[in-house]
Amino acid sequence: MVILIAMPLVLMASTRPAFRAALVDAGYDGVNGAEQVVPGTTVMFAFFLPPRPAPSS
Repeated sequence: MVILIAMPLVLMASTRPAFRAALVDAGYDGVNGAEQVVPGTTVMFAFFLPPRPAPSS
């Protein structure tokens, strides 16, 4: 459960400044980095979820 909750939060908090700098260098004003970090990290960690079992008939 730690992998699904704590790790994404730690990763988002630690990489947000780097993505902010990259977006500012690309010419975007008023960004904080979360525009890239949150969706990317969410999708990446969604692949760690176990597959749903097939319905039994």
